[in-house]
Amino acid sequence: MDRKAEYEKLYTPSATDELRQFDTVIYRSNLVGMLWAEHFFSGKTRQRVMDYIHKTAILSWDCLKPFIEFIRHKRGEDQGEVTYALPFEKLVREAEKRLGNQARPKPSKF
Repeated sequence: MDRKAEYEKLYTPSATDELRQFDTVIYRSNLVGMLWAEHFFSGKTRQRVMDYIHKTAILSWDCLKPFIEFIRHKRGEDQGEVTYALPFEKLVREAEKRLGNQARPKPSKF
């Protein structure tokens, strides 16, 4: 079963605990992304924060991307303006810049 099918299976009323866990990670990542976008952190702190979280942000995004795309599709955002998890996605783009030429971190199998 591919990941998209796994997420479609999870997106049922009986899977509310799993959905809450995904939403919690996405929500908190969105908060950090919004703080980042609004330059809440000073220049030096921005660098330290990104040094600390860049791999975690990328790993989280890579693991949750099929779910995020599934939700975006259900909301009709795959054909127009994207809003779901957008601050998280922008944070990941910054994390990818920080990663540079290093190998992209790989999630462990679950």
